Amino acid sequence: MNKYYERQKLIAAELLQKLETSVFKGKALDKELQSTTRENRGWGSKDRRFYSEITYSFFRWYNFIKIALGETESFYTDAVDLCNELTKLASFEEIHDFFNTNFEGKEFELKELLPAGFEEIYEGDIEEFAKAQQIKPAIWLRCRDNKSWKSIISELNKVDNLQFEVSKQNKLSIKVTSRFNVNTLKSFQNGNVEIQDFASQCIGLVANPKEGEKWMDVCAGAGGKTLQLAAMMRGKGLITSCDIRNKPLQELMKRAKKANFKGIRTITTDLSKPSKKLDDALFDGVLVDAPCSNSGTWRRNPDLKLRFKTANSEKAAKLQLSILKNAAKFVKPGGSLVYSTCSASILENQKVVELFLNDHAEFKGAKFVHPTTGEKVEATLSLPFNLADNDTMFVAKFTKAL
Repeated sequence: MNKYYERQKLIAAELLQKLETSVFKGKALDKELQSTTRENRGWGSKDRRFYSEITYSFFRWYNFIKIALGETESFYTDAVDLCNELTKLASFEEIHDFFNTNFEGKEFELKELLPAGFEEIYEGDIEEFAKAQQIKPAIWLRCRDNKSWKSIISELNKVDNLQFEVSKQNKLSIKVTSRFNVNTLKSFQNGNVEIQDFASQCIGLVANPKEGEKWMDVCAGAGGKTLQLAAMMRGKGLITSCDIRNKPLQELMKRAKKANFKGIRTITTDLSKPSKKLDDALFDGVLVDAPCSNSGTWRRNPDLKLRFKTANSEKAAKLQLSILKNAAKFVKPGGSLVYSTCSASILENQKVVELFLNDHAEFKGAKFVHPTTGEKVEATLSLPFNLADNDTMFVAKFTKAL
């Protein structure tokens, strides 16, 4: 090993130890890593990439690494060496074989990669789900419309060594599998393209807003889905975006201004309880992209998996049902109510839908077109990780009686 790597290894080992402490105290890995990177301005671009890759490899394979290395004084430096090897391997099978080959006598079972009890609240092939969580998904871009699509493709073609492909399922979705700085794209600067996971884009397609309609985005955050709804409405209509936090809504309005969407207003309010800020407003459609346990995003956020407990999902489901019930009051007769999560737990998905419909006879499950196959769907749809190399999400659509 050269001296440069040895220096990097010592820094990375200290970084892993620091981040491990933060993660198990409930801090978000991505934000902690960003903060540390800002504090160390002397790190070059190669250094930052190395520390990022080592960090995410460490937390993605954390349980296997603990089994492989055990509790030793050199654990963190050994972990850097191990993660450095893992970053050279692409598939789950290659990495699993690497552990089995290099650490004979130790067992690396799939169940070690998931939180205890998760298989009881997941509906699907739990082994395939476990494998998928170990491999980071692609970055997905969403083009604003067909008009801007050609210029966006032209611009992407000019980026050196950029690997991307247009989705066969949705022309406006572009999958990027190599690293690049989206901020350098003119089409990103003017709001013609946004970063948005493929499954998240499918939620907007299920909502299917029409020009001139009034929609409400209940848990809007920084506005990814608000902007998608606005684009689908061609900027002709009104969207009220709500969130309990004001800062993300401020970011939403910056993004809306960049894209020249003028029919968007924001309201800071907590819709887990009745809100007086909206008075008696009624909307053609209400989207509830509810806060959740985020188990559908473990591929991007491996730290969340390490902190997950079934109680997290149970707590989230109670909050989701409260928000959904309060949001339903703002749907006009004949209007649409769309419920979505980035959770893979049936407690937060199918169970919440069941409980909501049991108490709201005025709502019925709505038929909609599957966003990728074109087939008719009855009320609920799971969007699995292998739909198109994406996050795992869930969506349900209801219609309010006239």
